[in-house]
Amino acid sequence: MLVEWFNRARAIVGNRKTYLPPDPRPNDIYLTSYPRSGNTWTRFLLANYLTGEACDFDAVYRCVPDLYVSPERCAELPSPRFLKSHEPYVPEYRRVIYIVRDGRDVAVSYYFYCRQRGTISQEMSFDDYLTLFNRGQVGPYGSWSTHLNSWLDNLEPSGRLLLIRYRDLKEDTAQQLRRILEFAGLDINVDRVERAVTDARFERMQRQERIMRQRNLQTSADGQSLKAVRKGQTDQWQEMFSDGQLRRFLDCHGDALARLG
Repeated sequence: MLVEWFNRARAIVGNRKTYLPPDPRPNDIYLTSYPRSGNTWTRFLLANYLTGEACDFDAVYRCVPDLYVSPERCAELPSPRFLKSHEPYVPEYRRVIYIVRDGRDVAVSYYFYCRQRGTISQEMSFDDYLTLFNRGQVGPYGSWSTHLNSWLDNLEPSGRLLLIRYRDLKEDTAQQLRRILEFAGLDINVDRVERAVTDARFERMQRQERIMRQRNLQTSADGQSLKAVRKGQTDQWQEMFSDGQLRRFLDCHGDALARLG
């Protein structure tokens, strides 16, 4: 089931070029990450700051459009635009904010997300899933380490990539938001930053997501409501990985993990 979905999704992304807005601008800023790495949270932080309000999901989608879901909304935005993407390196992306999370935590979060969506069987073990994850066969974006390396190798030397580590985002959210605003060339209002951070707390995002799901009646493969916002924790992999699974992960992604320090 997962391999069929992977092939279908990759074909759609490749054929329709959904990784670009209809009207690319030279000062666009792409909010890019491997899935399950904190992109939704960062979009909330930005939307809260840019609007000066506590945004719900609809407002976030308008303010920081998803290139795969609502590219038509891009034209409505003033420059510089923030655009959400999950693509590996794309030469047309001139300025990129790359959000990176420990790949082991990504693997755990993606496992539960895929089970929810029905892209893997509810009965698939984490061990079997990890084999697919290490091969880059969970979703259409390749492996976690290949994705990370593609951006660090191609764009970081140019100074046009801002690396945001998920762990740093958790430890000092306001500081990381200020780095993003500075990278974008936007004025920084300290009070507004603090409000944006407060209004992007995980419990508030989860509450907003429940409201959205009730309105849209989104359900998962097992009849439960789909969740984009999970726990948002760091080091949750320690509760899931066996010693053998950790060795397998490090064999595939250890060098990339080391690049993050």
